[in-house]
Amino acid sequence: MEHKLSLCLLLALNIVMISGCSGESHNEREAQRRQLSLAEVVTEAKEEVLRPIVYSEQQIASIAAEAKAASLGTVYIPKIAVDDCPLIDGKVLANGVELDYKYMTVIQSAKPFEESQEAVSKRVEMKNGLKGEWIGDKSGLPRNRILRFQIDTNYIVLEETRHLPEKDVLAIAESFVRLP
Repeated sequence: MEHKLSLCLLLALNIVMISGCSGESHNEREAQRRQLSLAEVVTEAKEEVLRPIVYSEQQIASIAAEAKAASLGTVYIPKIAVDDCPLIDGKVLANGVELDYKYMTVIQSAKPFEESQEAVSKRVEMKNGLKGEWIGDKSGLPRNRILRFQIDTNYIVLEETRHLPEKDVLAIAESFVRLP
C-alpha cells in the first residue's frame, strides 16, 4: 500500500513538473500524461493464480450420471482454474455434457467439432502432447475465443470468462483428468 501511494505521488509530481515545462505544446504534455497513466495501470495489474478445483463426492457422482445419460463412456474434468472457480452446475446436452464453473464452461461430446467458416483458428500443442485449437473472431480478443481439444474420444470445448492469457488457459486444459 505504501509503495502504491508513493508511486502515485511520484506520478503526480511528474505530471506537475511536465505541465510546468516551457516550450512544450499542450499535445506533448497530454501525451506524456497518458503515458504516465498507462504506467500506473500496468503497475496495478494483478496476475491471476491458478489453484486446484475441489470437487465434492456429490459433484463427482452427478458428473458421472450426466456423462452416462449423454452416452459418454468417459468424462474429463479440469484439476485447476483461477481462484474461486467452483463447479456450479452440470447438464446433459444432446451429444454430451456441459459443466458450468464460476468463470468457465466446459463442453464435452463424443461428436467431432463442427467447422465454422466465420471463425479464425490457431493450432497449438500443449505441454502434455495434446493438440488443441484456439477458435475466435477476427479481432483476436480473449473475450471472443474458445479452446477446443480432444482427449481420447472426447471432444472438449473450454471457454473461460476471465479473459486469461493463453498460457493460463492452456495450463487449465493440460490439467484435465479422467473422472474417478
